[in-house]
Amino acid sequence: MLISGATLALGILAVFAAILYRIVAEDASAGRAPPVGVAASLSAAALGLPAGAALVSTAVDGNRLVLTYSHPGGHTLLFIDVTRMAVTGRLELADK
Repeated sequence: MLISGATLALGILAVFAAILYRIVAEDASAGRAPPVGVAASLSAAALGLPAGAALVSTAVDGNRLVLTYSHPGGHTLLFIDVTRMAVTGRLELADK
């Protein structure tokens, strides 16, 4: 009975240690600044958007940012990796 009690206590301790580690690791990475040499802003011209493009919406999922721009030809969705501030994907939606 002592052995199974000690095993149970060790398992519970391991679970709490894992939870604590995840909390501390997320807090440390949340305030991380972009790496040195990475631009902190992106302009519409640098993103290759047509003249008159306006930001309609944004969405964030972890380290990925999705920007939706509306322009006379339709809509453009840009997928950006926020750790590198680099465009990783682009989706053009044309108006009919």
